[in-house]
Amino acid sequence: MDKLDPKLVEKLEKCLALAAGAASEGEKAAAMEAAKRLMAKYQITETDLKLIRLEELRIKSQVSSTKQHSWEAALFLALSEAFGCSILAKPAPKGSGGWMHYNIVCASSILPVVEWLASTVSRMAIKARRDYKREHAGVDTKGLNDFCYGWVRGLKPAIVSLASGYVVFLDKSTVDAYYAKNGVVPKDAPKLNTNVDPTHAMRGQSAGSSVRLFQPMSGGAAEVLKLK
Repeated sequence: MDKLDPKLVEKLEKCLALAAGAASEGEKAAAMEAAKRLMAKYQITETDLKLIRLEELRIKSQVSSTKQHSWEAALFLALSEAFGCSILAKPAPKGSGGWMHYNIVCASSILPVVEWLASTVSRMAIKARRDYKREHAGVDTKGLNDFCYGWVRGLKPAIVSLASGYVVFLDKSTVDAYYAKNGVVPKDAPKLNTNVDPTHAMRGQSAGSSVRLFQPMSGGAAEVLKLK
């Protein structure tokens, strides 16, 4: 099904919510029966209902047009695991002059949080890398990338902690259905290169672990989060 009427979706969701939370078995059965009748009438499947709650966004890589750096891959993997979303790396075709992006598929309710965090933390990692280069003259590119890899590892607990208030895990069948609907054939993510210099990585982990992620007391996925 290409598109569902929002009013129909709202009616279905009310029926399903009532079926899940009704006080009596009779009310639950009646609400579920009403939902099943609507789904049968309009040929709506449970997967259809799940798919309309998904959205996709693209985040531009901060470091490369065609190559996936291990530290950036580790960062997006951390976001994927913490928020229960699916993330695919999309390198630009060679010679196209384009830039690599990460395509993120997640529940629409948490998209603002994931989008903000993905773009903001990527920029923070680049700034930390730049500061480390300035403070440690002579460090080569690999050493800087090893520092960033450690930085991501250090920051991961803060990402997981923040995500716990928003996480909406997607089951594999829903993700597969989404990609099939959009003609996407996901490729297996490349293995992360963990052959890092422990000195640079430990310094990065220490720096990353000192970062704190905060959100307003009023909360809400649609609000802009704050970093301190």
